[in-house]
Amino acid sequence: MRCRRLAVSGIGLTVAMALASPVAADTNTVLANDSSRDFQVRPSVIGYTGDGTGYVGKRTWGAKRGYLTWKKWGGHSAYGVGTVWLNNCDPYCYNGSWLSRKGWVQLGSVRNGKFTAMTISYRRNGRLVSDTRKIRRAGNNWIWSIVNRG
Repeated sequence: MRCRRLAVSGIGLTVAMALASPVAADTNTVLANDSSRDFQVRPSVIGYTGDGTGYVGKRTWGAKRGYLTWKKWGGHSAYGVGTVWLNNCDPYCYNGSWLSRKGWVQLGSVRNGKFTAMTISYRRNGRLVSDTRKIRRAGNNWIWSIVNRG
């Protein structure tokens, strides 16, 4: 009889702990695209340059579509792998060519339910390139500002 009570108590404690865990871990958002107001949970694309010349994830045009798969999405950080798209702006951005690379996205610094820091990394010519950005207000919009590029 005692073993049954312990087992039931253990199950009850597990259920109570699961119900008490914060749901916020799954509801943090990130500025997702170039609209500058679109914050999403686990977006399929993130525009990070503000002028449409760089983003990571699934694009809606062209033969190659790309992807963004979130491996971790938590209360303090998120991590994903996907396609990094860069416009070479040659001869100018409107007619530039799009280059794609496999890349990694890391999000952090949660404030008011929003990820405010992002690092995008990818390999170019055998060298690891990282682009770290912070979110900031620009009038009525939000933009990703460069903190460190290397």
